[in-house]
Amino acid sequence: MFKLENDAERQRTIKRIEEVKARIDKMRVTHGPEASKLYAKANRHHVAELEEQIRVYDEERKESG
Repeated sequence: MFKLENDAERQRTIKRIEEVKARIDKMRVTHGPEASKLYAKANRHHVAELEEQIRVYDEERKESG
């Protein structure tokens, strides 16, 4: 797992999560609910990993100061 080193990386990671979720919403409109479900399922692990990186970073920041 990639480790976030600073707030800028944290913000970029949040933006990546938001972009994936926006693509899922766009697919729902353009390709229908089944296609968006498949895309969401295919990207579920990636989003979960990004969210875990943020969680770990926040936890480490909390413990250090």
